[in-house]
Amino acid sequence: MEKLEHLDRPISLERISEALGVSAETPLTVEDMTGNLVFTVFENPGISSRAIKFVKQLLQATSVKGINILDYQDTLNEKGRIREGITILYPIVKGSKDIAIDKVSSLYQNPVIGIFDMEPPIDESATNQAKLNTIIKHLTEEIIHLAIFLGEEKWTIYTMNGGVINYSYDVPLDRALSETLISKLTAQVIPPEILSNIKYNFSSFDTRSHPFEEIAKDLQHAARALRDSGLLMSHLKLKDIKFRSRFHERIARSYLDERSGMSYGFLVWQKPLPVKRARKVKANSVVKNDETIISTVAGDFIVNIPEVSVVSTRSGCDKTDINISRDIVRMTLSNGKIWVDTPFGMSEKVDCKPSYDTLTILSNALGNYFNASILKSIQGDNEFSDSLEYKGLSLFHWHGYPSPDQVPAGLFFHGDNNPAVSCSTAQSALYTMFGKLSALNQSLEEKMPYMGDVHIEPHHGSNISSIYKLEQVVKMLIDNF
Repeated sequence: MEKLEHLDRPISLERISEALGVSAETPLTVEDMTGNLVFTVFENPGISSRAIKFVKQLLQATSVKGINILDYQDTLNEKGRIREGITILYPIVKGSKDIAIDKVSSLYQNPVIGIFDMEPPIDESATNQAKLNTIIKHLTEEIIHLAIFLGEEKWTIYTMNGGVINYSYDVPLDRALSETLISKLTAQVIPPEILSNIKYNFSSFDTRSHPFEEIAKDLQHAARALRDSGLLMSHLKLKDIKFRSRFHERIARSYLDERSGMSYGFLVWQKPLPVKRARKVKANSVVKNDETIISTVAGDFIVNIPEVSVVSTRSGCDKTDINISRDIVRMTLSNGKIWVDTPFGMSEKVDCKPSYDTLTILSNALGNYFNASILKSIQGDNEFSDSLEYKGLSLFHWHGYPSPDQVPAGLFFHGDNNPAVSCSTAQSALYTMFGKLSALNQSLEEKMPYMGDVHIEPHHGSNISSIYKLEQVVKMLIDNF
């Protein structure tokens, strides 16, 4: 029988990793992530003295952290490219024809940190959309994964998630490594197909079917409410980005898994499913292959692991103007495998791919079932379990952070102390699961009705999973932001 040591991880890491289809060896703490990193420096003639000084200090801090550092020549393979698994510090020299991305072996296994000797170009008073446009411009010009700007008074990190993180030069660099850089480099943005076992059923989802009508209506109403709010940053099309060359545009397209663009946030409905009552663990309890143990403040429970399905906006679509016939996919998680059903009429050649956050979305859906099952065992009839069983649950993600006084009572917060990882990662999915189960424990301890949770993802955004319609959630946030 599974043995659970504490409520911080109320479910076995091995068991939930298997259910989600990710590795149980996924590093979840900054300390565990640190051992996977190796740094080198890509040097060009003409690097500024400020950049040289900063890189030297950063390397000293990485060495103290136990991160390996290699001379550039020692990183090259027989083809003259940087070996996989090595992170490149890349001081930018404007006008140089040699850029780091041209020398890597892998777009995903060789993160590039571009270091600009200039003031951070973002106006702090600018809109989120304007900030994002500036970030993407600098990331794509040099084809880098993270950008660092060295200003006079502070230095700033820009991330692909749209994050802007400022540091005073008085702050020790090892703190910045622990708070941001190590986790962002270890758990970076990658298309879900790279990480997950995903299969496609093309042109298999009837978006006009009767059971889907109410969900479709809610998705469109929420999208209309978002349109003029500025709450969601708009989608970005690759054709609108200026690249150095067609070769670098091809690199970007490959990095995005041939998607036509990127978009931020998602709108999701978890499909209803029967909620089976969890059973209390007893001395003679037997845990079946399709079950797991979950620890709560009310005791340990055996819960079955069902197949869960969601209806989700597709990757790259405009979340403020949803076309139901092509912007929606159905995603199903079953025993570590993911199926994606695309709408009728969508051929394999059409860009209709699942969200980068696919694993996190489906982890939310599975965790929602676990909580509903346990609540049904403890409380009998309750609003959360009934909602999942008869109408489903909503899930909304955007790059902002509500506070408890800005959402209805019964939504429990978690995640703000997790390492700052990117979307699409196994870490994000596992933090979702552990956090969602801890949110249930909060509600049981406080004897408050459980209506859902708010997952704060540092330097990324928030996921709100609840009994409320998406239109209600969106309007609530619009009224408070």
